[in-house]
Amino acid sequence: MLSESFSSLKGLRPSQYIFGMQAIPLVASGIFTLFWPSAAAALPNSPLKDISNGTIQAISLTSLSLGAFYTIAAYQNNTPMMIVSVPGRLLAAFVFHQAGGGWRDVAPFEGVMGLFTAVGIYWDWVAGRSAREVKEE
Repeated sequence: MLSESFSSLKGLRPSQYIFGMQAIPLVASGIFTLFWPSAAAALPNSPLKDISNGTIQAISLTSLSLGAFYTIAAYQNNTPMMIVSVPGRLLAAFVFHQAGGGWRDVAPFEGVMGLFTAVGIYWDWVAGRSAREVKEE
């Protein structure tokens, strides 16, 4: 049963793995902040400190939605969605860094995920180009 699950993943491209893996912290963060907003605000250096529980829970819905979108885009190999996420992640890294405080701790994660996605998309493009060149010979 488990081997069947892994064998069905063999056809995934690197960008799909990279993009799909990014959904995990988004969904985990969304669940944590939805059900335990006070605990999220109380974490050391939390960017959510002094924000109301209702606002934290509203933010959690964004994390949950993005996690769902990333999962679906990875599954469908939705390359345009992956490409569009790269500048969004890099912009988020810049904005979070500028905001300072606890947001500055989140900025590197956003930047790295944007770069990983770009590398995965490039990898797919190069591999696809190579496969087309071999096929044409």
